[in-house]
Amino acid sequence: MTFAVEANFSAKLASSLLRGLDSGESPSSSTSSALSQVGELMLLQHLAYSKIGLGDARTDEVVDLLREYGPDQGIYGARVSGGGSGGTIAILCMKAALPLLYQLAKAHNTELIL
Repeated sequence: MTFAVEANFSAKLASSLLRGLDSGESPSSSTSSALSQVGELMLLQHLAYSKIGLGDARTDEVVDLLREYGPDQGIYGARVSGGGSGGTIAILCMKAALPLLYQLAKAHNTELIL
């Protein structure tokens, strides 16, 4: 499959997984499982961007760092976004993870836009 076909399939699958999830502050186990699956799809697309030459070392570092925190800290996934080649990262997280994200953005001299 080509990158575009894989990206389209991944986006449709993620959309399907996210539809109908509860929006509570503390996710149920089924919600957490769906968010983790979407996070894995995000990582696969992030890696695919790098594979076709649209990656960036700095965004790779940030995505790797966010993966280290993981679902236990309310961070389910991250990937480069926009036109690729760095600059913007989309993050799938719980609202409770926002203070951590602000702290990380400040520590890395990066702006966090919600």
